[in-house]
Amino acid sequence: MSTQQTSYVVFALTDDSDRLGWLANSSIYIKRPIINQINQCKLESCKEVNDKIIQMLENEAKDVENQNATEDPLTKAIGAIGKWQIWICLVVFLVKFPVAWHQMSIIFLAPPMNFTCSDAGQSKVFDSVCQANCSHYEYDNSVFHETIVSEWDLICDRQWLKNLTQTIFMLGILVGNMMFGYLSDRFGRRIPFLAAVSLQLMSGVATAFSVNWYMFTTLRFFLAVATGGTMVTSFVLTMELIGAKYRDTVGILYQIPFNLGHLTLPLFGYFLRDWSSFQLAISLPSILFLSYYFLLPESPRWLLTAGNTLDTFFTNVAISAAIQVPGTLVSIYANNVLGRKITLISANCVTGLSCLLIIVIPHSGASNLTLGCIGLWGMSISFATVYLYAGELFPTVVRNSGVGLSSTVARLGSMLAPFVATLSHTSPWLPPLAFGIVPLIGAALCVLLPDTRGRKLPDTLEEGEA
Repeated sequence: MSTQQTSYVVFALTDDSDRLGWLANSSIYIKRPIINQINQCKLESCKEVNDKIIQMLENEAKDVENQNATEDPLTKAIGAIGKWQIWICLVVFLVKFPVAWHQMSIIFLAPPMNFTCSDAGQSKVFDSVCQANCSHYEYDNSVFHETIVSEWDLICDRQWLKNLTQTIFMLGILVGNMMFGYLSDRFGRRIPFLAAVSLQLMSGVATAFSVNWYMFTTLRFFLAVATGGTMVTSFVLTMELIGAKYRDTVGILYQIPFNLGHLTLPLFGYFLRDWSSFQLAISLPSILFLSYYFLLPESPRWLLTAGNTLDTFFTNVAISAAIQVPGTLVSIYANNVLGRKITLISANCVTGLSCLLIIVIPHSGASNLTLGCIGLWGMSISFATVYLYAGELFPTVVRNSGVGLSSTVARLGSMLAPFVATLSHTSPWLPPLAFGIVPLIGAALCVLLPDTRGRKLPDTLEEGEA
């Protein structure tokens, strides 16, 4: 008797169909002894047998659920939790201390300070009153000896710079989360994690020796990128080591070191009242994390699931690079025969349409790779043409500035490209849509430009506008 037939028999034997509905449709294989009992009884006298069947089916369902929860081959191999996992978790958890220190450090780097104008004849009372013609302010150093506020006069009309520093820091954490999240998916958890803690150490120490607000804020941005990187890589590494049974507990315990880091931060602030010494003190402990090169293993789960992904990745990169060589050579012929304008419009259209086709064509490795290579081929023609075209469009008096401006816009595109690519985590069609529409817009705008093939280079603005 098949499972489907058995399901019908079960429904015939009971009025409690709601109770058995999920059992009958759960593809549970009912053991032969149960089927035999069903076949041997009549419908009007099977109440006792039916109750047994219900109980056995429910037990069977629980066994299947428990089996599914523990079927993970990696968990079977290394266990849900053990001394090794606990040791690695403790090692990784330590990273959360500097994460908390750096995120909350602005409290002691830029605390409120009383001040007064110290110009000749001014009162020495720290009234914290801004004066329009004051050339120098004096600060109350009774609590903090030196902060970034007193170091660079971040008061009055410059107070917004203090707020901007923390805003840029949080932006850096956002960038770090995205960048290191991508890197850890591509190259494993261990190497990006080590890179993040190394960058955190270097940028944190360097921040302590900042000589002006711009240097301080820039270095703090890189420090934030590293901090965001350690946050995501350490958490994912921990989750991939622990079995499902203990994952929720460990995932919550992972946050406790951050709370402890926040708790210990006032100790640094209390004993170190100079911002530079304070910043150095919360950064130097990260030296310990350099030992993680020897202590920290790669995530077994990432190694297991990566399989041949890296080989495919390297192959794709090699193919995408190789396809651009013939594209560049083709651009020589196309520019001589078709001219700059038609060549650029055609190349952009090829690139844009190939990217848009990735959205509508059924997804497969071969189709995506083929369309991607066609898009890169078109882009290689466009890239070679656009430099030539820009150099011929701008007159001599502004040619270098014009080409430089065009190159700057191209760099903006390069800066945005990684963030556009990571939109695939939200929806897989967003990156090809963005990469497809922009070249088509560029092709449409090229219609407004004149063709410059065979023409004399313009020297003046008048010649360039002619």
